[in-house]
Amino acid sequence: MLILASNAGATQAPDVEYQQSFNGIEGELLENVKNYLTPNLREVDSSWKINRFHNQSFLKIEQALAALGYYEPTITGELLVSKNQYESQFSITPGK
Repeated sequence: MLILASNAGATQAPDVEYQQSFNGIEGELLENVKNYLTPNLREVDSSWKINRFHNQSFLKIEQALAALGYYEPTITGELLVSKNQYESQFSITPGK
């Protein structure tokens, strides 16, 4: 899932690109997690907002899985940064 955020014309921050990737889930679980994590472009238009969004994603993933009956998941993730490109990578074991 690739999400681009741009604030062209703003003077505070340059354009940023944000992407998310998920390992360990597929099908309905993956689609529900993506639905829970689809950010509003204003949520990912600067580095500190992307950092905040990434940190909040763990709880949102847990909620997305619980909505489909999967509790106590194991979720690990990291935010990779290269210039103005950001990628949240998550590894998820759904639980029971």
